[in-house]
Amino acid sequence: MKPRAFPVSALRGLLPAVALAIAPLVPLSGKEAVPVPPASDPAAQAGFAAGMNQLAGLFEQRASDERTFSTTLELGDSAGLPGELRGQRFSLKMEMPDKILLAGKISGEEVMIGRDGQRAFVWARGKNFAVAGEPGLPKYRTNPALIDATVLGSIALLPPEQLRILPLLCAVQAQPSEEIDGAPCAVVRAVPMPEALKAANLPDISIVLALREGDSMPLRITIAKPDGSDPKTIALREPRFSAKAPSTEWALPAEASNVETVPLVQLRGFFANLTGMLLGTGGAIPSLGPATGERKLVATQGAGRLESHDGTRVLFLKGTPEEMGTQHGTLLKREIRGMVGQILYGVGVGSSFDKGRWFFGEIEEYYVIADGKTRQSVAIKATPEILEVVQAGGTHPQLPTAVEDSVVVSAGDRYAELLQRVQSGFGKFDAAAARDLMTRPVCMGSNIQSVLFAPDTLDFWVANADAKNVASETRYTRYNLAELLEAAPAP
Repeated sequence: MKPRAFPVSALRGLLPAVALAIAPLVPLSGKEAVPVPPASDPAAQAGFAAGMNQLAGLFEQRASDERTFSTTLELGDSAGLPGELRGQRFSLKMEMPDKILLAGKISGEEVMIGRDGQRAFVWARGKNFAVAGEPGLPKYRTNPALIDATVLGSIALLPPEQLRILPLLCAVQAQPSEEIDGAPCAVVRAVPMPEALKAANLPDISIVLALREGDSMPLRITIAKPDGSDPKTIALREPRFSAKAPSTEWALPAEASNVETVPLVQLRGFFANLTGMLLGTGGAIPSLGPATGERKLVATQGAGRLESHDGTRVLFLKGTPEEMGTQHGTLLKREIRGMVGQILYGVGVGSSFDKGRWFFGEIEEYYVIADGKTRQSVAIKATPEILEVVQAGGTHPQLPTAVEDSVVVSAGDRYAELLQRVQSGFGKFDAAAARDLMTRPVCMGSNIQSVLFAPDTLDFWVANADAKNVASETRYTRYNLAELLEAAPAP
């Protein structure tokens, strides 16, 4: 699962005998047949090539290059983009090969991202908190002798050679001309040819460029499905080159007084995932359709197996820790890699700016454990230093109000709202009403998963965020532990 979008809002069971990794299911079958696009219009093909050449040139350093490129990036108001980014503008300044500033608002917060050579930073002005990545620092606090040797390469959205070869792999057609910011533009639409989709592993998309007459600089780029649906648009407002900026231009602003300096490797992953998070191109998760009760075996590895349940994945692990680790890494290799980028650098960095402290080494987990036989429950707070337990009906400095036979765990205004919901519905909850406890504003805007357990029946319901909705607003899928522990379905 690749949950999406860059930060400034922050972004969780326990089941015996079986480990379940449950996430929305990307279709497991092969690609459907791809329609053959019409033959290219030679003039449109040449225009598309010129536009790609202009984009490639932005990421190349010429000999004795003394130029700074600047523009304002405007993201389209598209359902394919995260809501907090739709229609937003970001100022961009870039000097190849290793200087960049990107500034704008995300969820109402002013954010600046910058790089100057082998130094990088992220700064939230309203939070007065910045993280600066520096080379040569200890990689981990627990092992000061291990020094970070990270070296950042040249700035590039994509390698220039890949941008230049793309026109050779696409069929291109002219579209009606337009005028953007007073500049007449030729418009071309490119679709990868079927053989290129397979041989070059290209995504099945369409690309529409609006090219400024005179220099073929793209003033608007739209990426969509081949039929034009799910468009993601970015406009370049007044793109231009100017004289080389002074060295002080690329530094973290002096007004950033609360700065945490971290090893450069901790920011490198964030920058590597930034483009996909901004544009939502990191593998958008589709909304689940109605449940049908379908259960089938997808793959096995040793004693472990991966199943499909109503469009979700269920992973079963069995054996020693080493054996289970091998099963997990084999059966969900691709998904694990994607989760690292989005959760670590999307959720992690976002939570840092909510809390005003860097998330590496700041693990803080909260759990509720219930026993269906004894009907007892406890809440647990766990950090690397402490383990605290609150019994049902008990209190804690962070949970000051006791509720009979209940543990109510949340924070701030969300805690107050959840408390009110529990008190008003006490003694009357069924599964559906209990799931409603987790809707907004109790859940956060970063709600990536919601889970409800009924320990006495072994039923549980799981909802995961998708490209359009937080978890509590998506479909809940019902599972039953006893049923899951039965024999695996036939392949």
